[in-house]
Amino acid sequence: MCENLARRIGLSLAVIGLLIAFPVPAPAQTTVRFRVQLHVSADDSIKDAALAALRTAVQPIRDVEIADRDAEYIVSLVILRTLGDSYVASLAVMNVHTERAVQQLAAAWQVGPDTAQRMTAMFKGAGALLDQRILTGPDLTLVCADVATALNTDILAPARRVR
Repeated sequence: MCENLARRIGLSLAVIGLLIAFPVPAPAQTTVRFRVQLHVSADDSIKDAALAALRTAVQPIRDVEIADRDAEYIVSLVILRTLGDSYVASLAVMNVHTERAVQQLAAAWQVGPDTAQRMTAMFKGAGALLDQRILTGPDLTLVCADVATALNTDILAPARRVR
């Protein structure tokens, strides 16, 4: 009986030793790949509700962080209530080359430090209009859900493939 107990204790200690030597990694967390800044222009009566609906629609996108500044993507939404109590919105999505984004590109391209500095000096702050469209819907929630879908599938999905 003592021999059996000693064997079990020895086996338990061996397992504990292995766990210490080779810890089990924590489950992988989704990393933030895209920092997105949200801008809403609207009548004062709907502006706060539209921004809240847009934030709620974008937050579930798995690799997006909503930022107040220094974002790589800017989502600009101009939204109006129509006479029929529905909504029409003009959406523009732009990218901005942040210092972090330029440095990530330089690292991915494996350029030297001097070239990386020149790239940062040349491209930091530059950007482009990536998408522009008109959206309509019966309420703010649906219009903002359409914005989030467009951002996720038409803008970020292609960017994910190259990162």
